[in-house]
Amino acid sequence: MGLGAEPEDSNTAAEQLAGLLQTQDLVRRIVARMLHVQADDVDSAISDGLGSLGEHLNVDRAYVFVLEGETMRNTHEWCASGITAEIDNLQTVPVEAFAFWMDRLGAGDAVTVSDVAELPDHRQAEREILQAQAIRSLVVVPMFSLGVLVGFVGFDAVRGLREFHPGEINLLRTVADGITAVLISSQAEVEARRSQERLAALTRHASDFVLLFDETGVPEYISSSLQRFELQRLQDKSSWLSRLHPNDVRAVRARIERLLAGRSGSVVPLPDCRLLTGEQEWRWIAGTLSDLREDDAVGALLLNAYDITLRKDFEARLANDALHDPLTGLGNRVLLADRLGHACDRIRVSGGALAVLFMDIDGFKLVNDGLGHRAGDELLARTADRLRQFAGPSDTVARFGGDEFVLLSESVISRDDADRLSRRLLAWIKEPMTLDDQPFQLTASIGWTFVDSHDATLDPERLLADADTAMYQAKREGRNRVTRFDAEHRAYAIRATNVQQHLARALQTDGLDVHYQPVVDMDTRHILGVEALVRWPEPSVGPVSPSEFVPIAEESGLIGEMTEYVLARCLRDLATLPPHIYIALNMSGYSLPRPETADWLIEQMRRASVAPERLCVEVTETAVMRHPAAAAQTLSILRNFGVRTALDDFGTGASSLAVLRELPVDLIKIDRSFVRGVATEPRDLSLIKAVIGLADDFDMDVLAEGVELEAQRSLLLEQGCRKGQGFLFSPAVPASTIAKLAQR
Repeated sequence: MGLGAEPEDSNTAAEQLAGLLQTQDLVRRIVARMLHVQADDVDSAISDGLGSLGEHLNVDRAYVFVLEGETMRNTHEWCASGITAEIDNLQTVPVEAFAFWMDRLGAGDAVTVSDVAELPDHRQAEREILQAQAIRSLVVVPMFSLGVLVGFVGFDAVRGLREFHPGEINLLRTVADGITAVLISSQAEVEARRSQERLAALTRHASDFVLLFDETGVPEYISSSLQRFELQRLQDKSSWLSRLHPNDVRAVRARIERLLAGRSGSVVPLPDCRLLTGEQEWRWIAGTLSDLREDDAVGALLLNAYDITLRKDFEARLANDALHDPLTGLGNRVLLADRLGHACDRIRVSGGALAVLFMDIDGFKLVNDGLGHRAGDELLARTADRLRQFAGPSDTVARFGGDEFVLLSESVISRDDADRLSRRLLAWIKEPMTLDDQPFQLTASIGWTFVDSHDATLDPERLLADADTAMYQAKREGRNRVTRFDAEHRAYAIRATNVQQHLARALQTDGLDVHYQPVVDMDTRHILGVEALVRWPEPSVGPVSPSEFVPIAEESGLIGEMTEYVLARCLRDLATLPPHIYIALNMSGYSLPRPETADWLIEQMRRASVAPERLCVEVTETAVMRHPAAAAQTLSILRNFGVRTALDDFGTGASSLAVLRELPVDLIKIDRSFVRGVATEPRDLSLIKAVIGLADDFDMDVLAEGVELEAQRSLLLEQGCRKGQGFLFSPAVPASTIAKLAQR
């Protein structure tokens, strides 16, 4: 399977990378400001951040919406010069008009609209609202708090159409996380301030706590509500400030000095401070300090205060929740970005080193699909516990999202240290556990990167991206392994991103071709069936073979759409072929173990009125061995329905005879690597004899791939292998050519 094309200009890829890195740096600065902004500056920080990012990305409008029951409200908006502001018109937008958005955002996905005018009729309400604002393209990313969707951040293109790339969208997610954190924290502070002002007004002269004291702080009167603090012991002896927390004394004393320096009758707020009880417990108090020394009835300084410990605890929980994952309790990506930024700053100033380890659980989706989301959540929590136990005192562990975790280590001193740390983590994670009352073996793919003071750049977003790229390389190399980042990985990531974008467009514009290679009776040369092979005539991205773009489709989530595309073409082309010819369809390792795959495939055949025996599902030996039980279940359902099943590339994997015996397949395909040497290598001929004998024992048919020479055909026929495919008979050709060949 392959296709030819012209290579893309390397300058374009370099420019894309440079632009992405500039965006990363801007996002880091925006989030850093948000994490340290004062409550009064929250709105300006968000607006400034939207403006900076909007100008950088060359969009026309950037905004924040928060959900309020059945409506949503536009809270912040930035518009480019000449673009009409819409915020006043978007204060009570019905959520039901954007049901499609809510489903996607609620699942944690971004929503992109490349062309508003092309939205389908079932999204008419959404289309009308967007067109009323002159929006042509947009992207929105979700805002979550405690696992609940609370709003979204969006970017509009008004003056033209615009594509938003995955790298940009991931960075916009980081901005959305930062905005969420600062909005939640600000809301808590505003509510807390309102409560404090309300209580202070109610207790101006009759609050929970009343204390009269002289200029030196010695109490003269203590209300009964203060008895738990045992301040009565201080009367005529020492200042009540001695019962304050050491970190609070200075601020309270400064406030009292300010009161004494003012006019008689002045009132100043008491700084939030902690007072020690007789049970040696710190309680937070707030209130006012009044100068009533000239009041004949009082003649002292007055403290009116009340207990705010519960409020402080609540604020602390909110602050913690804004920076931590609610399921695992680990830090989230906002906390990680802050810690990583400080670590890079420390290295710039003081030297040192750090390592970023990016870990992804292997096969996590199968746990969710097979055992349920409760078991999936339990696995994530158990993994988080293991990471906590593994991490050192100076390390930061965060859940980056889904089944991805990051460990930031500031204790490493060399690349060898980082490599040893990564391998120890992999071994630690693989320790057996019990999940859903069953023994469970967890594996993971880990990518890591290392920097020290000798590195020219210390960019937090770049470090995370590099470690993430190395992790995906570990997955491509077979999972359950550790991979160190190098420059080739970045080049692959740039190439893969480019291929992914063009592939997504090809799927939308019918840009893929499906050709068919005949499967023949090697004795009579009559065509028995054909194998569907994808071809992609896309000159703008350079030569791309299926061996490259299929894994990229699996990583990016496009494989499901590609499978639907190829199946639809096959079912359509079957109607043009003679009724005795079947089509063999390759099923990806991603689709094979999914429980709904077989039912979906059967439903498509029924809708197309295709007889099941006219379709053959081929699966590779490697894909089967990843999840043998789930693969066997899918193949069994299809076979029982009447669909033919085949095991592809046999001899290249590691399947056992026990698994092969139980596998519901009709046909074994001998890999071309053995067929190539059948006429010249005695070892290959012996292996083929063994495979044919094995197929006979298991009552399976056998087919030889890659037959290119008459000598190969003759030897295979002598050994009892009648079916074959290869260039000796025909290359892959369009369906119209197959119909002509079948008539010969």
